[in-house]
Amino acid sequence: MNYPTIALYPLIEKVAGLLKNSAEISEFCVTNYGKNPKISIGYNKKLRFDAAYNPAIMVLPGTKNEGLNRDANTYNFTIGWCVTKDVINDIDGISILPGIEQCDQLGQLIINCFCEEFKRRAEVDTIDYEIEPVEMYPQFPGYMDITIRLPSAIGGKLEF
Repeated sequence: MNYPTIALYPLIEKVAGLLKNSAEISEFCVTNYGKNPKISIGYNKKLRFDAAYNPAIMVLPGTKNEGLNRDANTYNFTIGWCVTKDVINDIDGISILPGIEQCDQLGQLIINCFCEEFKRRAEVDTIDYEIEPVEMYPQFPGYMDITIRLPSAIGGKLEF
């Protein structure tokens, strides 16, 4: 009997493909930035996410917890994204950075994309979501740590 397990790389490769093929994400990015997002598995920390590179979406491997005595196996991965918007609007005396809203909108599209697909195969257990609107202006990065659950497959094969 083979031990029922799922490798992390095929999981994040599938997520990257879902994001790349999302009509909603593509439409949002083309409308707001004039181009499709750059999708990558992993990323180079030395790379500056500026207007020439953005919008960008990175899928990163995480951790997994599997075992024969578990009711469910969990798989964790991270999706990061970044947009560039060097604009500050003043509306009724309030300075508004539209890049924050656009970063959040792209993040929500990313969630909708993978949740729609995952609900057919797995349970999205948790999503820890954060936008960083201060440190990298005019870049607005966000990231989410996602945990999905799959039922244990005693004597069977785990598939995603």
